[in-house]
Amino acid sequence: MNNSLARHDWYQVLLDDLTAIAVESVAASNLAYIEGKWLFGQRIAQENENFKREKIYGKKIVATVAESLKRSSSDIWRCLQFYKKYPAPTFSQACGYLPEGKNLTWNKIITQYLPALPNGEKEERPRLVKCKKCGGWYLEGDNLCHCQHKL
Repeated sequence: MNNSLARHDWYQVLLDDLTAIAVESVAASNLAYIEGKWLFGQRIAQENENFKREKIYGKKIVATVAESLKRSSSDIWRCLQFYKKYPAPTFSQACGYLPEGKNLTWNKIITQYLPALPNGEKEERPRLVKCKKCGGWYLEGDNLCHCQHKL
């Protein structure tokens, strides 16, 4: 580090400001991601009556939605559980029940606040597959490689 800069007060103020911006940006990004998970669960919960009419219950709802959206059923299940555990008219109100404040991550929510996956299920992770045409990577089950050619 250039010691001549470190001696100036303005330089320390600059570093403090940049650190604060970095911390706030990460917190805002995490919160936006978590809000998306909560809204996902809220939207699924809103369709409860439609699911009942179709005689689709519990885990089957989650599996059907996950398959249709090409997402893991454990992720869908956790979104639904997150909303059910913290129901509120808005996400901001739901956050009032969590003691973390801005120090909140999706991993912290699923490991500290939500119940375990049902029936001892393991976390589903998408599997990356190497494309035989271009050598790029894509998620198993996708119809297009990252370079957009059909598989």
